[in-house]
Amino acid sequence: MTARIPGGDVEGHIEAHVRRLEALRRAGIVGRLDADHWDIPRDFLERAAAYDERTGRKLVVEVHSVVALDRQITAEAATWLDRQLVGRHRVETAPMGFGQQVQRALEQRQQRLIAHGLAKQRDDGGIQYQPDLLATLQRRELDRVGERLAGKRTDGMTYVPARDGSVVRGTYRRAITLASGKFAVIQRDEHFTLVPWRAILERHRGREVVGVVRGMGVSWQLGPQRDRGLSR
Repeated sequence: MTARIPGGDVEGHIEAHVRRLEALRRAGIVGRLDADHWDIPRDFLERAAAYDERTGRKLVVEVHSVVALDRQITAEAATWLDRQLVGRHRVETAPMGFGQQVQRALEQRQQRLIAHGLAKQRDDGGIQYQPDLLATLQRRELDRVGERLAGKRTDGMTYVPARDGSVVRGTYRRAITLASGKFAVIQRDEHFTLVPWRAILERHRGREVVGVVRGMGVSWQLGPQRDRGLSR
C-alpha cells in the first residue's frame, strides 16, 4: 500500500522533517552525512525529547479512543474510525508507522461498512455513507449493552433506551466506557438508561439529574440551573 502524506503535500512534509533534523543537528543530536542522509544515534528519541523539554517544546497527548484499532474495524458501534470517515476534519497522521496502521484501519472499516449496508461505493470511486451512520451505530451498541447489563441484574431492573427528544430523569449511578465513547448510567424506579457522559455529571453522582436527548448528546438541567433552563 502506498503511504499517504497528510494533506497530500509531499514536499511540505519532507521540508518539515528536514527543518526538524536541522534544529537537532545544531543541538548536536544528529549529524548530516550529505544532502539526503543523516546520522541518527541509537538514543535519538530520548535525546530529542530532552531537547524539546529544554527548549520549552511541549508534547501534548490527546486520547481519541481507548479502543484498539483492530477492534474498531469490526465493532458494531460509532467508533473513532467512523468519526474520521464521516467527519469534516480528519486528524492528520504520519505516512509510516502507526499513522500507516490508522490509514489501513480506515480502509478496512470502510469495507466493513459497505458489507453491512451502511455505506456504498459511488461510480466515481468515492464512498457514500448512510446519513445517520454515527447515530445508528451508537444506538445499536447502547441497545446491545443495555440489554446485556439488564440480563446480569438480579433486581429485575430493565433497560429503556433514550431516544432523540426524550426526557431523561433519574439518579446518575456511574459511567461506563464503550467503543462509541463514555456513557452515564441513569436509574429511575425499575429501569435504567444509557446516555452520553459529561464530566459535570460527576458532581451529581448518586443524585437526580434531568436532561433532554438531542441527537447524539444530552442537554442537562443540573442543580441550581434547573430554574434557568437546560444547559449543554
